[in-house]
Amino acid sequence: MDNLEAVNPENKWKYQDTELKLDVFTFGANTPGLSVENTQIQLDGVSYILNSFNRFCPNGSLGLMAFDQRSLSPYLVIPLTNFDVLDEKSCGRTPQIIQNIRNVRITREGQTMLLDYVEGLKEGDYVVIFSVGNVTFEDWPDEAFFKMREIGANEATLRNLKTGDPYILLGRKGMKPGEALELVADENAPESSDEQILSLDTKLKGFFAQGNVLSQRVGPASQWSTFFNQVQETEGFDPGLSTFDVIGVTKDGNEQVLFEGVQNDEVQLGDINADLYPYLRLKFSLDDQEAEIPAQLRNWQVNYTGVPEGVLVLKTKKSQFHLQEGEMATSEFEFVNISQYDFQDSLKVEYSFQNIGQRTEKTFEFKIPPVKAGESHSFKIDFNSLGEGGDNALQVYVNPREYLEQSYKNNLMDLPNYYLVDKDNANPILDVSFDGVYIMDGDIVSPNVLISAELKDENEALAKKDTTGMEVYLKRDCEECEFERIYFSNPALKWFEGTETRDYKLEYLPGPLQDGIYTLRVNGEDAAGNKAGEKPYEVNFEVINESQITHFYPYPNPFSTSVRFVFTVTGAAPPDQIKIQIMTVTGKVVREILQDELGAIHIGHNITEFAWNGRDEFGDQLANGVYIYRVLIRKDGQFVEHRPTAGDKAFKKGYGKMYLLR
Repeated sequence: MDNLEAVNPENKWKYQDTELKLDVFTFGANTPGLSVENTQIQLDGVSYILNSFNRFCPNGSLGLMAFDQRSLSPYLVIPLTNFDVLDEKSCGRTPQIIQNIRNVRITREGQTMLLDYVEGLKEGDYVVIFSVGNVTFEDWPDEAFFKMREIGANEATLRNLKTGDPYILLGRKGMKPGEALELVADENAPESSDEQILSLDTKLKGFFAQGNVLSQRVGPASQWSTFFNQVQETEGFDPGLSTFDVIGVTKDGNEQVLFEGVQNDEVQLGDINADLYPYLRLKFSLDDQEAEIPAQLRNWQVNYTGVPEGVLVLKTKKSQFHLQEGEMATSEFEFVNISQYDFQDSLKVEYSFQNIGQRTEKTFEFKIPPVKAGESHSFKIDFNSLGEGGDNALQVYVNPREYLEQSYKNNLMDLPNYYLVDKDNANPILDVSFDGVYIMDGDIVSPNVLISAELKDENEALAKKDTTGMEVYLKRDCEECEFERIYFSNPALKWFEGTETRDYKLEYLPGPLQDGIYTLRVNGEDAAGNKAGEKPYEVNFEVINESQITHFYPYPNPFSTSVRFVFTVTGAAPPDQIKIQIMTVTGKVVREILQDELGAIHIGHNITEFAWNGRDEFGDQLANGVYIYRVLIRKDGQFVEHRPTAGDKAFKKGYGKMYLLR
C-alpha cells in the first residue's frame, strides 16, 4: 500500500498524511549585529537562503513560499522571466522556489506583484511570507492590504506595521481574514519594533493525492478463470480516476502487466498461460487531485484452479540416532497430499548428509510415484555411519520446486545433529596361521602351505568389505631377493569379506615352494582405516620337500603321570601312518599307540593331543624305570626316514628312551 492508510474502527482508507517542518528567522531593519544576509527559511532542516553567490534575499523585500496543500511541495506562483539564477523575482537556492517581491513592486501604481502572487495561489494551498530588512509597509497601497486578507491576514495588523518592522505570516488561500498565523514585534518589549527578532518553528500538515494498493501473490494456479472487484465511490471522487492492473508473475518472480487500467468489475482471465504465469498480483490505483477521501475498495477476488500441496512427515519415532561407526540407521518418511488436486508426475526426493565436524556433505536423490489427492507415499532413507564420526545432520526435500505447489516450506525437513556417531579408533588384530597352525619364527611348513590371515575387529557393526589397506609380501630364499608384493589379481591370493559372524580373511597359497627359508610380511587395516599395528606382521619359515621326521622326543621326560610326544615332520603332506611302540628294556612291547590316538598331524612342529599315562595294553600301571619307545612312520607305503639333528641325541635309528618315575 503506497500513500494510503487504514482508518480504524471505520475500516476505511484515507490518503496518507504528509508533514513538513518549517523554520523562519527574520528581524527588524535596525536589529544590532544582524544584516539581511542572516534572514533564513528552512524546510526539514535544509536552508533555502544561501549567503554565497549573492543568493540571499535583498534588503527591503518580502520572501514568499507557496506549498501544495496535499504533497506540501513548494512551488513558484509567478513564473520567472528568464533562466538566470539571479532573476530578481526570486532568491535563495536553486531551483528557485522563494518568490521575492521588492518594495518598488509593491508600491507601483495599478496591479502589483503581491496582488498577482495572492491571485495565483491555488485554493487551499499554504503560503509563508516573511520580511527581509527595511520593508516599506507604510507605503503599501490599499489593494495590497485587501489582497492579503484572502490568505488569512489581519488587515489591522498589517496597517499597524511600520517601515523596517519584522513580519512573518503563515496562511492558506481561502482562509478568513485573521485566521492566519502572524508574527509581529512585541509592542511591550524594551527594544523598538525595528530592532526585534522573530522566529517561526512549526509543521505543515498535508496528504497525498494519489496512491495504490498492491495485493499479495495469488496462486499458484494450474488454470486462471475470473477477476472480480467492487469499489465504493466517495463524495467528490471521480470514478474514472481509479483503475486496476492484473500483473502476471513467473516462477522466478518476474512480473509483467497483463491487463492495465481495468475499470470493469469483472475480467475473464482464461487466456492467461498458467504455466508461464502461475501467480498473479492485483494493483488498485487512485489519482484524483481534487478529492480528499479516496474511493473505497470493498473486495477483489480471483477465481482459479489450484495446484497440489504436499507435507513431509517424519514417521520414525526416534528424534536422534546414537551409532557406533559402521552401524546403519534407517528413517521412515511419509509425503502426504493434503490438497484436492493430484500430482501428475513422479516426484524427486533430494536428501543430504552433512558431517558437522568434517564439513562435508553427501547428496543423493530418487523418485517416488505421483501422489493423488488425499493419499500419501512412504519411503525410507538409510544412513551408513562408516567414516562419519561425529555429529551428522540430515536434510530431506520432496519436490524441490520441480512442480508447482501452494507452498514448498512443508516439503523440506532439516534434522540437525540427527546422527551422533562414535568414531572407531580401535586397532584390529591380525591373526596369521599356516595350515591352521600358529608357527614360531623359523618353523618348518609344507611346500604347499595355506597361509591364512584373519583381521579381527572389536567393532562388529563395521565389517570390512574390500581389500583397502591389505598388503601381502613374500621374500624368497636368495641373497639378492627382496620382498615381492603379492597383488589381489594373483589367483593364489584370495580374500573374503567380513560379516556379523565371520572375520575378514585372506588366504594365500604360495606353493609349491622349493627348499629354503622364506619371509612372510602381512599388513592390514579395518574398515575405519585403523591399522593392525605400527609395524606389519613378519615371520620366517622353512620348507623341506623331502618327507622326514626329526626332533622326536617325549615330553616331559622323565614323567610321572602322563607324557606327550613332540616331533617335526617335513615334506608336502603329513605321513599316512605313525605307530609308537613302548617296550621294556628286554624288548617286550607293553603298549602300542596308533595314529588315530595321536590326533591330527601336520607338516612342521607337532605335539600330540594324546598323552600316555604309563599303563600297559590292559590298563595296568607299569613299574618305575626305563622304557624304550620306537617310532614307525609310513608315507605312500614307504617308511619315512629319520633325519638326525642336534636335537635328536636321545633318539637314534627310530629308538629312544623314556623314564617313568612316581
